[in-house]
Amino acid sequence: MNKPEVGQELWQTNMRHRAKNDDPPQPVTVVKVGRKYFTTATKDKYSFEVEYHVDNWMEKSSFMPNHYLYTSLQAWEDQKEATEITSFLRNFFSYGQAALPLETLRQIKALCTPEEQRQPSGNETI
Repeated sequence: MNKPEVGQELWQTNMRHRAKNDDPPQPVTVVKVGRKYFTTATKDKYSFEVEYHVDNWMEKSSFMPNHYLYTSLQAWEDQKEATEITSFLRNFFSYGQAALPLETLRQIKALCTPEEQRQPSGNETI
């Protein structure tokens, strides 16, 4: 991740009680950037500041972080959609065999296998 700049607008979500709390992210502004940490502040009347690591943008915390940053609302929406799709697939395949044709299952396996580990199926043309 790039080093943030003072004045840059980011989007912050609350990570606590994530299953219950599906609120959209709130805009925050980078107010300080140091060598190891940077600080964001909310735009509310009572500004709330949070420190993050410069190298990975994770909240500075001794335990689990309370907040997560996104560079845009679209990045948050993409992450939310990816989580929903992953959850759907996990549930779809979790109990017994999925009612899908074998060829469809092979295609899913091919999509999920890294290219360097794929073996030719015999159907490819040279």
